[in-house]
Amino acid sequence: MLRKTTVFTQEQINILRQKFAAGMINHYEISLIEEVASETGLTVEIIKNWITNEKAKHKPTAPRRPTTPRTRIQTTKRALSGYNVFMKEFFQKTKIDDYLKEHTDIIIEGLESL
Repeated sequence: MLRKTTVFTQEQINILRQKFAAGMINHYEISLIEEVASETGLTVEIIKNWITNEKAKHKPTAPRRPTTPRTRIQTTKRALSGYNVFMKEFFQKTKIDDYLKEHTDIIIEGLESL
């Protein structure tokens, strides 16, 4: 369930900021928060929430690290071997089809012997 948004008047904001500057910086200042609640007409919970938000506004943010473009690692290419050339040609689709057409009878005989 969504909470109703509180719209502060300029007078309420001025009082809240004055008290924040005077030391109302955490939820443990109950007597001060209750005093501000009676001055402003706001609830204690709304004032506690305002304190949390105000502290977050004044919290220093960590500077972002500059992003550097990633560089690719240079890989060395291996020299082609006879096996690599054979396998490259062998696994091309047309080569496999041709091989299967030529050797179908041998493949079937091998399967039948299992």
